[in-house]
Amino acid sequence: MMAMRIFFWLFLLAAPAFLGGCTPETETATPVPATITPLPAPTITTTPVVEPPPLPFDLSNQVVVTPTISLTQQTVFGFTYQNPDGNRFVPGQGQMGHTAPIDIALVGRPIWLVAAPVDGGGSIWTAALEDGQTQSFMVRAGQVVPLALQPGRLPPGAPPLLMIFQGLPKLVTVPTEDASPFTHPVILDGDPANYAYVAQDGDLVVRKDRQTHRFPVNALPDARILQDENGRLLLLTGSTARYPHGVLGDRLEADSITLVGTDPPQILATIPAAGRVVEGIAPIWFDLDGDGAREIIATLADEVSGAQLVVFSEEGEYLAEGPAVGRGFRWRHLLAAAPFGPAGENYLVDNLTPHLDAVTEFMAWQGEMLVPISSVAGFSTHRLGSRNMDRALAGDLDGDGAIEILVPTQAGRGLIALNLINNSVIIGWRIQLNAEATTNIASARLNDESIAVGIGLENNTLRLWHP
Repeated sequence: MMAMRIFFWLFLLAAPAFLGGCTPETETATPVPATITPLPAPTITTTPVVEPPPLPFDLSNQVVVTPTISLTQQTVFGFTYQNPDGNRFVPGQGQMGHTAPIDIALVGRPIWLVAAPVDGGGSIWTAALEDGQTQSFMVRAGQVVPLALQPGRLPPGAPPLLMIFQGLPKLVTVPTEDASPFTHPVILDGDPANYAYVAQDGDLVVRKDRQTHRFPVNALPDARILQDENGRLLLLTGSTARYPHGVLGDRLEADSITLVGTDPPQILATIPAAGRVVEGIAPIWFDLDGDGAREIIATLADEVSGAQLVVFSEEGEYLAEGPAVGRGFRWRHLLAAAPFGPAGENYLVDNLTPHLDAVTEFMAWQGEMLVPISSVAGFSTHRLGSRNMDRALAGDLDGDGAIEILVPTQAGRGLIALNLINNSVIIGWRIQLNAEATTNIASARLNDESIAVGIGLENNTLRLWHP
């Protein structure tokens, strides 16, 4: 029997590892300008979630392995922004508040977190730490197993992209030092031999069918490359310092959005910001009106009007806009598009001035306008100077059949679920973290369509709510 156990662990260990200055915000807290349509007062009711204490896992004596974790040949990815199109929405049903959270001790302060589902109702989680070190774990059947994923280190501050390919998990990198350290590459067609990345000089590099194509688009150094089901790419380009707000990690913003085909590789469209900038690191590329064609939703800003949400067609047609803040150097953080409407219509959610009043807004697309429906203040989705734009998650995270948006409290030491019911914001439930959140909110839709949710904390802890 002992010989069989030794053989089992030797087999797992032999499984092949897959190859693979920010200016402080000058804003002052001021009333919302009159240019914004007044919103109805939200209905605020709070239902605290009383959770059991986290289940601790002592992993210090466990052997770190990289097992074959999936029997399927499907390629699976884990993005910090949930979906390849940049929409932070996860379908399925979660159990937050109904299951004891799991705490996993880390060796350093986590700043990024990604997850992906595996066979048997399990999931894999990778935390990128402040110094660039990565730690990975498999959670399945109530057990936590440390994993040795490659590479074990990323450039400090770089966001990870998790991939499960041919049953093996790895973090996606490209075999070149030319890639920007502030973003990650993406895989094309589910084949690691085909990929795209942002180069340090701002070029978009597409490697397809053993051919390399470079497009001098002057991409933002931290631009996320979005993807659709047809293999097309979308990213923020035309890097410029003419709008020096400087609250998102550097003083650069984009003056255009570029749509790129990969079959064959070519520029399909460039959408200019028309004298403004796109303030962010990625748009949301989503079929907002349900007509079968994706729209491009982005935050545009200038020194006079500040930020507003704008909807474009893929051809660059200006379709709709929301209210502008009415004052320069005021930001709107675009969060998600999800079926918050009374009949399941997709509404947008953003966070207005997250470093000040931190107002979470729900907006509906009506004609040529994005119309504010309701809002509530006091929940912040971004930390000043951070490149982490993924501190929000939409979905039915507690399994009650209603879609909520999960956002941190303003101090970042709790998570709040916001619902839109009868056109009013309702604070449905809250979870105390007892430590400040330091990562994005990550999720994995498991193979039974349940949702696992996780977040990294300042006390070197990974906390998971795993069905």
